[in-house]
Amino acid sequence: MKTILYATDCTRHATPALRYAYKLSEQLDAKLIILSVFDLPPVLVATIRSPKHLSKMAADEHMMVLHNYCSRYLKDSMSSNIVLDVVESPSIADGILKRCHALKPDLLILGMKDEHTLRGYFSGNIANAILAESPCPVIMAPNQFRYRKLKTLIYATDFEERDIEAIKKLVALAAPYEAEILVVHIPTKEEYSGMEQMEWFKELLNQKVDYPNIRFHMIFAASVQEGLGSYAEDVRADLLVMLQRASSRSFFGKLLHGDQVKAMETRSKIPIMSINEHCL
Repeated sequence: MKTILYATDCTRHATPALRYAYKLSEQLDAKLIILSVFDLPPVLVATIRSPKHLSKMAADEHMMVLHNYCSRYLKDSMSSNIVLDVVESPSIADGILKRCHALKPDLLILGMKDEHTLRGYFSGNIANAILAESPCPVIMAPNQFRYRKLKTLIYATDFEERDIEAIKKLVALAAPYEAEILVVHIPTKEEYSGMEQMEWFKELLNQKVDYPNIRFHMIFAASVQEGLGSYAEDVRADLLVMLQRASSRSFFGKLLHGDQVKAMETRSKIPIMSINEHCL
C-alpha cells in the first residue's frame, strides 16, 4: 500500500479521524494525501477579476486553512510523506471522487458524520455515492475513534467468489500488522446450507489467498446489524470490512439497504471498510 487519501472538513471534531489516517499511513509507510473540498461562494457584486482568478484566490485561501489545520493537530508529525490537496467542487462526493480517479490512491479514508460536522459530511447520499463509485477501498472512521494497532479484522461474507478478490485487497492492509482476518457469515432464516457453503468457500479461499491468519465463523443473530455489532464487540475488532455490490443481494446491500448508512455510522464504534466491484 503506497498512497492513502484522507478527506476532511477541517473541523476540530474530525481531528481523531485525521490522526487515525496519519497513524495508519505511518505504520504502512505510505504517502498520506490530505484533501479538503471547497466551493466558491456566490459573487453578489460586480468584480473585475476573472472567474479563473477568483477560483485561484479561493484555492490559495483554502490551502492555507488546510495547512494551518494539519499543522495544529498533527504538530511535529508533518513530514514529506504528507501532501496537502484542495479541490473546488459544489458537490463533496464529486470532488472526492474526482481526486480519487486522478491520484489513484490505494485507500480512501473518510470521517463519519456526527452532529458537529458541516454540510452533512459523508452521510446519506454523499456516503452512498462515494461508496458506490470509489475506485479504491474506503474506510469510514468514527470521528471520535482513536487509532490502535490493527489486530483483528472482520470480513463479512455471503460466500461470493468476488469476496476472494476483496479479501486479497484486505490482506495488503492486514499483513504489515500480522493481523487476524475473521471471515464471518450471518445466515438468513431461509438459509439451510450455510455450513456447506462455508466449507466450499474456505477451500476456494485457501487455494487463492496465501495468508496464514484467516479464520472462519458462522454467527446466528436476529439481524445482520445486530450480529455484526455484537461479534465485533466480543472479539474487540479493529475494522469491519464488507464487499459492496450493485445488487441488493450482496451482503453490503442487505446491511445498508435503503438509507441505512447514516444509521450504521451512528451505531458503529469501529471503522468500517467498504470494497466495491470497481476496486477488484
